[in-house]
This record gives sequence, structure tokens and C-alpha cells, in this order.
Amino acid sequence: MKTASLRFRPFTVAVLAVAAFFLPAAHALAGNCCVGYINLQRIISESTDGRAAGAQFYKDVDARQQEVEKLLKAATDLKTYIETHADRMNEEERSAKMAEYEKAVSAYNQALSDVEAELRAKNETIIKAILGKVDPIVRQVADEMGLSIIIREPAVLGYVRPEADITTEVLRRLEAESSKGAAAPGAGGAGPRKAAAPPAKASGAAPGKAATQP
Repeated sequence: MKTASLRFRPFTVAVLAVAAFFLPAAHALAGNCCVGYINLQRIISESTDGRAAGAQFYKDVDARQQEVEKLLKAATDLKTYIETHADRMNEEERSAKMAEYEKAVSAYNQALSDVEAELRAKNETIIKAILGKVDPIVRQVADEMGLSIIIREPAVLGYVRPEADITTEVLRRLEAESSKGAAAPGAGGAGPRKAAAPPAKASGAAPGKAATQP
């Protein structure tokens, strides 16, 4: 009888610091090169839109993770059964249980891949939607302050003078727009709803060890 070594992949949704989904952007205009900086991680974690989107996203993550973990439990339960009943099963029974186990592992791995792809797509959609609101405000602030370049990728920065950081002003204007939208007729609310800031990343439970057929 050959040995079957099947590995579970852990549920690890790619939910990185949200700024990682933004590509560096620098809009060079004619004239003097005055540089400004915006901290997009702050925009996501402190704005009403960002908080609400993050809360809903992680709610979706939790729901989908529970579905995948049920499949993981089904496979690990089969693994345990095979290991604890090895001396009581004949060749035919062992083969049937191993086939059932392999099918359970395959279902778990497929579901895991599907969920990761789905959540990654949702995350990117959320970020693009927020960027669509932030970018016009950034351009407006840059024009008013005479800035030729706005940096939005922290990794390229070594030092930022406080006056070069336009994040607070962009946040203020973004919140003002959100408040006006929420208070508008038919908006369904008197003001923005406050939600908890999302964590920088999320991960699922670690998998069990690979099962070995007796």
C-alpha cells in the first residue's frame, strides 16, 4: 500500500496594509517642483468611507473563513478517524476512507483558492472606489498649494517635513463630502456612521499536519 501524503494549505487571505494596493503616483506639472505627501493608510483607517468599507470587508472575510474551516474540519476528522481505526480496517475499508479523505482535502484546497481570489478582488474594488473619491481632492489641494508632485508611497520616503504632508487636509475635505452626501435628501441618514478601523492584516487558523495512510 502506497503512502499518501496530503498537505493542507492554511487559510491566509491576502489582506495587507491597504496602502500596498496603491501604485506610486507622481503627477509632474510645469513650473517649480514643489513636493507634497499623502498618507493613504491614514485615509483608509481614519475616514468614514474607509472604516465602513473595512468593517464590511472583514465581516465578509469572517463569513467566508468559517465556510472554509468547516471543510478543513471535515478533512481533519477523516484523518483522525483513519489514524485511530487503522488496526480495525481491512484493505478495502482503508482504501475507501483514503479516497474519501483525498476528496475532502481537494474540496478544501479548491474552496480556499476560490475564497482568496474572491476576497482579493473585493479588496481591490473597495480601494479603487475610495481612490476615486480621494484623487480629485488630492489634485484640488495640490493646485491650491502650488504642489507639482504628490507622493503616495511611503517606501520611497526618508523624511517628510510636516508642512509637506497634506493628509489631514485631504481627510477633512473627504469627510465634509461624506457628510454632505449622507445629509442629502434620499441619502437615508443624518450623518456618517462611525465604524471600527480595520486591522492591517488578517489570517486564518494554521492547518493540521499532513495525513499519512496506514
